[in-house]
Amino acid sequence: MKYVELRKGLVIPEIAVGLMRIDSVGVEGTEKLINAAMEAGTNFFDNADIYGSWGGSTEDGLGLNEVIFGQAMKNLGIKREDYFLTSKCGIVWEEYEGAGHTASNDKDYILERVDRSLKGLQTDYLDFFILHRPDTLVDPEAVAEAFTTLKKAGKVRYFGVSDHTKSQIELLKTAVKEDIVFDQLHYNPKHAALVAAGLANNNYVDDACDRTDSTMEYCRINHIGLQAWSALQSWNPMGNVLNDFPALSDKLEEIGKKYGVSKAAVNTAWILRHPAFVQVLTGTSNVEHFKDQCDYDKVEMTRKEWYDIYKAAGNITTM
Repeated sequence: MKYVELRKGLVIPEIAVGLMRIDSVGVEGTEKLINAAMEAGTNFFDNADIYGSWGGSTEDGLGLNEVIFGQAMKNLGIKREDYFLTSKCGIVWEEYEGAGHTASNDKDYILERVDRSLKGLQTDYLDFFILHRPDTLVDPEAVAEAFTTLKKAGKVRYFGVSDHTKSQIELLKTAVKEDIVFDQLHYNPKHAALVAAGLANNNYVDDACDRTDSTMEYCRINHIGLQAWSALQSWNPMGNVLNDFPALSDKLEEIGKKYGVSKAAVNTAWILRHPAFVQVLTGTSNVEHFKDQCDYDKVEMTRKEWYDIYKAAGNITTM
């Protein structure tokens, strides 16, 4: 496992264990996943208030996956200071049919959800708290008050955002005084809008349209670490990066054979080859699949291999 210094004295592993699916394996399966992670050298766990609940909650009003993780950690007896823990809030699932979800970054909502998360996770503090989605109705002053309250109370040590553009981060920073240390973004070879516009620049092609507000470059300039979520999943078109796109799958397999690792490890190495990214969120509850991704550190990916994978995914570069 490789590590990166996110801030002075704050060293984190390049792999974070995404806990979105642990409701499928329960407490016992989560204990196995945690043990595998610690053995692999990663002690960073990423949760959220809605994981496993998706609009509902446990009988006592807590988030299901936070409860599962909290109980698993208690059973294992791992000291709280020996691991990093993230949780998020901001996605509000509507209960009536067809509503999908909305977002809330209101002060009272943030404070209530953090207290709820701490109770479910059976901990006194979060190392990182993330705004899970942008809220177009956001009041930066209200977010600032919430963050300051949480920081002073010792409930949160560091703050971040998910799926925020540079302009949305800048808007928050008009009031928020705490550093934004993370932006969690969807990124992989088939979901590469973060780099596509820059690489297709000066071409009359769809990829040349900047849909990301140059967020990757902004985060690099401002020392905000990027975390990649859904590293194995494409949404447009839908599919699994490893198996559903033949040219990409073949290229990942070819490079994997060179290094003696799985396609998943090559994909993880591809993401982390970009200097903007500090972590990949694994997202699997399967221990063997998790171990596959941890083999990324056996891949010394060359510049040519990175671009070969990028192009095999159907992306273009400047002519």
